[in-house]
Amino acid sequence: MGCGSSSSAEGAELAKKQEDERFEREEKRRLEKERLQKEKEDEERKSSTENRAAELDKQANEAVAEGIANRIAEDLAQKKIDESREAEQAAKEQQETQVMESFKGMGAKLRFREALAHGNMDMARDAGANMLQGAWRAKIARRKMEAKRAEKQRLLEEGYVRKIQCRYRARLAHKRVEELRAERLRVLQAATKPVQIEEVNVQSSGVPAMKVGYLQKEGHVRKNWKIRYFVLMADDSGGSTLKYYVKEKSTPPYGESEKGSLNLKGCTVNVENVYAVLTTDGKSLKVKFSGAEDRHSWMSAIEQHIQYAS
Repeated sequence: MGCGSSSSAEGAELAKKQEDERFEREEKRRLEKERLQKEKEDEERKSSTENRAAELDKQANEAVAEGIANRIAEDLAQKKIDESREAEQAAKEQQETQVMESFKGMGAKLRFREALAHGNMDMARDAGANMLQGAWRAKIARRKMEAKRAEKQRLLEEGYVRKIQCRYRARLAHKRVEELRAERLRVLQAATKPVQIEEVNVQSSGVPAMKVGYLQKEGHVRKNWKIRYFVLMADDSGGSTLKYYVKEKSTPPYGESEKGSLNLKGCTVNVENVYAVLTTDGKSLKVKFSGAEDRHSWMSAIEQHIQYAS
């Protein structure tokens, strides 16, 4: 009996062990499946975000090109206006010529009457010819002046209308660029995965937490706006740095293709509406926030890091 009971207990224990091993294998397979599914979803999300951002970027570039084309057209319209003013000046000169021809014609008419009065037929013929020539020249000059005046008026009207149209279209294109860039920024911000702060910063006493996210940054040479991925991070040595990259990355340094950085030691900040200018050691960085909430969140973090680094 004792031997049978012992064998039965060992069999039950073996069965339980096998069941536990089977459960553990199934759990591992389930976790691995979930991990692969999550990676697939993250990859699809990233691909969708990048495609949408690229599409918006393309549309913004097209709007920029349209704005440039309209500004060029506006310059051409201004050139036409200048040409019409030159035509106006030419018309004035033509009018002066007409007046002179009229004076000549009047002089010839007086000489013609004087010659007839004295019976000098040769002088009368010469004066009559001059009188007819003067009248003909005055008539031609008057027609030319009227034609140039009409051309001047047409050029002025076309030039001013074209200039106004081009300026309006350029403003619409600029507004469209701003809207597309703002939309691209919202897409990137919505798709940004939050960094696990506890994995990045060991929260030693006084060390502020890291902050990451997309912001717009003004260029140093060309004063255009670019969307950059910012990483605000402190270190245990007492320093804080604001770096910006082309796009985000899930592992340190949490950004790809670094474009620049700003040491926050002794940094001064000037905030106006949704803009902020950070200046330190003669180097400045101008950023644009997506709204009041975004500005408050970033400025609160930046001020903590400035205090830590100073």
